[in-house]
Amino acid sequence: MGFPLPIELLREIFINLHSEEDHADLFCVAFVNREWCKTAIPLLWESPFYSMTKETIWRCLNIRTYISGIKEESRNILIEHGMDLKSSPVGTAFDYTSYLQNIDLWNIKTAIRHYLIETQKKGLDFALSKTRLLFQILYMHFLDRSRGIKKIVIKNAQNMICLMDDLITLSFLKQSSNKFTGLKEFHSDLYAGNDFSNFYKLMSGCSKNIVRMNIHVKTIQEGDALATLVKSQNKLKHLKITSQSNCYIPVFQAIEYQKSSISCLRLKDLNFQKITKRALEGLMSCNLLRSLSILNCTGFKIVNLQPLSFAFPNLQKFEYGCDYNQEKFPEEFIIGILQTSGHNMKKLVFNDFKNNKHSHELINAIKFYCPNIENLKLQRIAFYQALTLFQNCIHLKRIHFDGREIFDTDSLLYKLSQNVPPSLEIMEIIMLFQKPWTITPKTLEKFLKNSRPSFKLLRIHHDSSSPVFVGPKKITTFNEQHFNIIRKYGVKLYMSSSFDPDYINPIIIPEEPITIRRKNQSAVIDDDLDLDFITTTEFHSPSIIVNIHTITTNYTDHNVHIHNTTNITQPISLVSSFFSTFFGSH
Repeated sequence: MGFPLPIELLREIFINLHSEEDHADLFCVAFVNREWCKTAIPLLWESPFYSMTKETIWRCLNIRTYISGIKEESRNILIEHGMDLKSSPVGTAFDYTSYLQNIDLWNIKTAIRHYLIETQKKGLDFALSKTRLLFQILYMHFLDRSRGIKKIVIKNAQNMICLMDDLITLSFLKQSSNKFTGLKEFHSDLYAGNDFSNFYKLMSGCSKNIVRMNIHVKTIQEGDALATLVKSQNKLKHLKITSQSNCYIPVFQAIEYQKSSISCLRLKDLNFQKITKRALEGLMSCNLLRSLSILNCTGFKIVNLQPLSFAFPNLQKFEYGCDYNQEKFPEEFIIGILQTSGHNMKKLVFNDFKNNKHSHELINAIKFYCPNIENLKLQRIAFYQALTLFQNCIHLKRIHFDGREIFDTDSLLYKLSQNVPPSLEIMEIIMLFQKPWTITPKTLEKFLKNSRPSFKLLRIHHDSSSPVFVGPKKITTFNEQHFNIIRKYGVKLYMSSSFDPDYINPIIIPEEPITIRRKNQSAVIDDDLDLDFITTTEFHSPSIIVNIHTITTNYTDHNVHIHNTTNITQPISLVSSFFSTFFGSH
């Protein structure tokens, strides 16, 4: 047997195999031996509600496992309310709840509802009526056993107002508040429902180490409370503010308290028309900012925001987006941003769908002020503009542009091939499905040859000029001769369209293996049902759940016997066995 790696080193390796969206690699290493399993399991159970999709969420075996770990008093309450817990015998191989660090309220609610339908077999009405009770039981179990919560995500709250009430009531009890002292991320999209200013005030008293915050301000009281929350942080780095009213202004004023630490700021749906001088000064004080996003914001012309464009000399990324309002593209403001950031600017993203033709002045500003640009996403540009960027942005790694108004396309690609930035890795082009670019195989080969060895991916998206499908039922931009050239140079190709992929297949090179998906046989559930408007005679007060947890219960340590499975010969059956072992049977 080889020299065993230290547990600390194993954990660092496994962390790099692991993400909230994909647990597959981490599942595999848990089969190797006892030590690897003991190292992988805590990472798998840090975020058990983040990797669920509509195809797999119905299993919800993690809920079943958590129920096996709850206290006897809690089990008795669930049984008294008609729940069958035979699928969750008492005791688990690991103390899974102690590993929990990330809470996503929407996914927990959805997982609970699916669990109730799949295991209780009493219909949708029963599942809806018991969702809140089971949430209260499990949430108190999470707070009781978890070593500390590091991330909270609250979204789609208009369908979970009663659960939000429970979250507020249960989270900041005296015996629970210490679980949030290590909170690092807080994402709240509370754009409907009651006022949650008290929740934010309670958070500001015990959670002072948040580094990433995403907040939606909808009332004056919430704006003041969120301003207090922002002020109370020791080192806030990332902040996203969304608001459809002027309630965000106190938060802007509070940003000044984080000016030495904040590096990323995202502003969405804000109206700058009534911004105060103090709020603007608070924003301008963040001169260490490295990333700024302005999305669907209005009032650039009504209020003089030009001084703001000269406030961020260290900016490396800037994003501007506008998808539904008629606000004119704030070109002067954006050119000021580019001029001030200069050589520091590495990434520019423009998603201006209403005014999506870029001017000669903007392209020249990118050319002269941002020579170190690496990532560039533009809307519609002309022939000469594309060529100008290739000739002057020599550090460019990725470029995306809308080329539907470029007509001499073969000539353009030929000229681009003569001026390819040596670092270019990805090029993404939008063109019309009905009138795709005409590119000869010879020109394509010249481009790919001159872009070696850095170039890796060509993405082409075919938009439609009409919602009604007219034309061939396949993408005709390239033929087999083009495909052979792409294979020859080892470049990846992805061609898609705005039509349904089942109607017009995307073209992918190298060809991806066909994945057989298991059909979801669970009951159809409307996840948008609002629990607050369900007619039921039961109301589960949080105080009931709080009282049953006043009794201290000692947890018994379970002996874990895991056979060495180094020589794996049947990976598919082992993965299935792993799900059954660690999420089901105990």
